Amino acid sequence: MSDLQAITGVRNVLMESVNTTLTDDQLILEETKALNIEVDIFEVMSRLQETSQAMQIMTVSERQVLDTSLLDFIR
Repeated sequence: MSDLQAITGVRNVLMESVNTTLTDDQLILEETKALNIEVDIFEVMSRLQETSQAMQIMTVSERQVLDTSLLDFIR
């Protein structure tokens, strides 16, 4: 009986150790995932900013062309 209790105790300790290791691995994976998502978000925001600036420049250019065309038409 005492041998069975010793074996069960050792297995219990091993299971707790495996559980702790898996919990640590899960936390590391979640942290890595969160960091990767943040990097992706910053990349997306950077691309959106670039696109927005390009659109603003195009709008300014279009206004200049239209303003010049209207002035030429009025003359």
